[in-house]
Amino acid sequence: MRLRTDDLSWRDVDDDVVVLDETTWKYVHLNASASVLWRALATGEQTEEELVAHLAQTFPAAPDAAADVTAFLSDLRERGYLDA
Repeated sequence: MRLRTDDLSWRDVDDDVVVLDETTWKYVHLNASASVLWRALATGEQTEEELVAHLAQTFPAAPDAAADVTAFLSDLRERGYLDA
């Protein structure tokens, strides 16, 4: 899966990411863990398993990286931010 490339802008702000959906003109502020996942998706196509591994490596104390990634991807799908 990968991020939608049209009408979607984002910027790093400290450790977080701020996203502008140019179709709705709404901003979304992502926390540190969601920002790690966003940046991974922005670098190219990623599988859910790759995202889980990346999040677990970045935040080893995270209680359930798999559940966090599933929730994050679900939110991105609902917002229409994923191409695949």
